[in-house]
Amino acid sequence: MQISRTTRRNILGLVFIYAIMASVAITLNGRLFGHPYGTPTTTGDDTEVVAGSVVVNTTEMGKDIEGYGGAVPVEIYLTDLKIDSIVLLPNMETAPFVDRVKESGLLESWNGKSITEALKAPVDAVSGATYTSTAIISNVRLGLESVKPAEIQEATAAEEETDHQRYVNDSLKYIIAIIVALCAAILPIWIHNKVYRIIQQVLNVAVIGFWSGSFINHTMMINFMSNGLGLKFTYMGVMTLLLLIVGFIYPLFGRHRHYCAWVCPLGGLQDLAGLLNPHHKIKVSPNVANVMNWIRRLIWATLIVFLWFGVATTWIDYELFSAFIVESASPWVLGGAGLVVILSIWMPRPYCRLLCPTGTMMHCAEGSTK
Repeated sequence: MQISRTTRRNILGLVFIYAIMASVAITLNGRLFGHPYGTPTTTGDDTEVVAGSVVVNTTEMGKDIEGYGGAVPVEIYLTDLKIDSIVLLPNMETAPFVDRVKESGLLESWNGKSITEALKAPVDAVSGATYTSTAIISNVRLGLESVKPAEIQEATAAEEETDHQRYVNDSLKYIIAIIVALCAAILPIWIHNKVYRIIQQVLNVAVIGFWSGSFINHTMMINFMSNGLGLKFTYMGVMTLLLLIVGFIYPLFGRHRHYCAWVCPLGGLQDLAGLLNPHHKIKVSPNVANVMNWIRRLIWATLIVFLWFGVATTWIDYELFSAFIVESASPWVLGGAGLVVILSIWMPRPYCRLLCPTGTMMHCAEGSTK
């Protein structure tokens, strides 16, 4: 069977983006799909004695415990089996999430407790930074369990019940988000109806965006390239895989920009705002649109170079998708998202057309020149 020129271009585009994001993952995290490259992040034992204190490093033992952007290791300092302090180690979590955790006092909430007290004490996740704080809590518990004296065998039923309830709630959230994303991935292939499109976009914004906080962006891509989906089944992993299939595999079968048009919650929010003013839109000529397209590509290429060289890497924290996680989004991100929504009343999808680095990455993966 002969492969068409368009398909070959799409495959080359996908390989090109894969190579770029793989190199960024190795540069920033030293890992590709969970396999370490370069200098190992840890050497020696996970537990060591420093100046009479026991120091537990969870980098290795907690490598499969991920927050929003990847692993969230900690160091636990213990004296006489009591916690002196807990230090958050370098990670790929977005800055607003980390700041929210630090401001909440979560890291200090274990100070002064014995191992038994710390393991039994119910600790809630931080609102607005649920993934990051949950990963930190799991790392602390894992680290404490690793040094728990043999005589301490008391059950931690309350904490286990809390973890179970959190797992049930998160599972339900992602199951519903997966159903909505599946509808967006499949139904538009056969259904061409304006009313359905509006309903689907409302669901995308409400469920995929604001409720589950699921979307393709550079933070998600770097996490995926660094850690893969992991070996254990999670609904969050299923959601990630589904989004990546729609975003990067669909174009190989002729469904170009299906993710941007039908799944992306930010794209849907812009379209819904545009319904407020359907007849008075700013029209852009093809020549201007072409210039805008190349400006977007230049901006994206510059930002990728920043990631390669470790310069101004925090730009990934300011992609407007994170505005859906309202409680932990930067004021600049919320303000930018609000401005985009307002502009969408007069211009179709201004963020997508003028800036969106993730959209540019996906269009390059399609081998697109438009």
